Amino acid sequence: MDKIHIGGQAVIEGVMMRAPRSVAIAVRRPDGEIVVKKELVIPLSERFPIVKLPIVRGAVALFTSLIIGIKALNFSANEAMTEDEKEKEQKKEGGKGGGSAHRSWKRNCAPCCGLPITGRCGSCSRWWAASTSGARPAT
Repeated sequence: MDKIHIGGQAVIEGVMMRAPRSVAIAVRRPDGEIVVKKELVIPLSERFPIVKLPIVRGAVALFTSLIIGIKALNFSANEAMTEDEKEKEQKKEGGKGGGSAHRSWKRNCAPCCGLPITGRCGSCSRWWAASTSGARPAT
């Protein structure tokens, strides 16, 4: 019998499960409804053969897992938030929307390292300047 490769992560009011080719997130809303989000994931090793090299493979797997985990946490935070909290958040953001995901992108340098913005990295500085001015940075 073949081994089944499935892993998971706790998210806010729910769980994220990852298989080699798919991701599923289940979150409980404040009213008790369960919201499920499913996505297909194409492994990078199928698109880029260089990713199969040993050291590269580990680094890519780490960052891929990090990105999928952050997306799952942002989805769960937005779903677990009540309507009153969402309205307050939009008023606080000046009616622009954005929510908790927007706040986390402003505080952290997610494009390059996910760490708090320090100004030491050129990417951090450009991302911070663009996110505070309302423009989207070029990638």
